[in-house]
Amino acid sequence: MVPARPQLGALFVTLATLGTSLAGQADSAQPGSPNLSGKWAITGPAISLTFLTLKQTGSQLRGEISKHGQCLSKDVKLTVTLEGDVNGRIVRLHVTDARLDGDFENPCTEYAVFVNSQIDFRGEVSVDGKKIEGPSDRAGSAMSTWTLSR
Repeated sequence: MVPARPQLGALFVTLATLGTSLAGQADSAQPGSPNLSGKWAITGPAISLTFLTLKQTGSQLRGEISKHGQCLSKDVKLTVTLEGDVNGRIVRLHVTDARLDGDFENPCTEYAVFVNSQIDFRGEVSVDGKKIEGPSDRAGSAMSTWTLSR
């Protein structure tokens, strides 16, 4: 296995806490819960301009984060899929899938294997509904605080 550049490893750990879009389902929020569907900017340690788009159906959230970068001087795309829910103002998301795509025979993508570790995000939606902030958690150990904003 050829290791990816350190930035991609850090990028995966960073992005693996959050999520983006599913087509074809109606947006709807539970009564008493904010509607979180839409585009969100992610900020936190070691995150450079990253966006996600959440799709909400009832209290269920689903999404995907896509981030372009380079590995061994070749373009790659990291995609992280998340699922979760919103209950009142509390949001929970967890990683369900991650993959690294790129050119054929790029060792970074050909041998990329992501272990599904238990990385979770639990945040609270601000009163105005424009921010979600909270810690990311990796197998029971708080890693850092993330902020989603729109």
